[in-house]
Amino acid sequence: MSKTALLFAGQGAQVVGMGEDLAEKFLSAKTWFDRANAALGYDLAAICFNGPEADLTKTENAQPGIFLVSWVCFELLKERVGVQASACSAADTLKRELQLKFDATAGLSLGEFTALTAAGAMSFEDGLRVVRQRGKFMQEACDATRGGMAAIIGLDEAPTREVCAEAGVVLANLNCPGQFVISGETEKIAKACELAKAKGAKRALPLTV
Repeated sequence: MSKTALLFAGQGAQVVGMGEDLAEKFLSAKTWFDRANAALGYDLAAICFNGPEADLTKTENAQPGIFLVSWVCFELLKERVGVQASACSAADTLKRELQLKFDATAGLSLGEFTALTAAGAMSFEDGLRVVRQRGKFMQEACDATRGGMAAIIGLDEAPTREVCAEAGVVLANLNCPGQFVISGETEKIAKACELAKAKGAKRALPLTV
């Protein structure tokens, strides 16, 4: 029997306007945005919908924003499948309910907190507040130094580590074979990207974090 896992996005997935179409189309989605604003005490929804990009990209806003929009999508998925199932026969409804169940949740970095909340480990408000504080502390660390990150794609781990050693940066994330994230001072990240390309990387992209 097949199993279903839900995967939630990490930081870097933010884009100005995210979630606005959902809030306009679904009343329940707007309710979640309103609840988020109330829980945090500021208009996070407006930053998601209108930016500007410089504000949304800030870690203290990007992390709770991505958490919020991911949660809205999760809730709408449950809601819309439920609406569709209600119009079916009893047998079809049972079948859809079985299909709706998920066996695991997971996420990339920030997405782990969304996954935990979706799995029932904490409430929506608690999850949102935790992510907001996480983003705030990380923003303070960002403001204390001129740092950055970059994705290295299409290069093996060994040559990626060589690039890091030569450029003076660190290997931060091992996402999967052939996809790594490096971290360090902004100028050194730029140098590392050039070195990675010279070693055969398909892409070396500074991340908007």
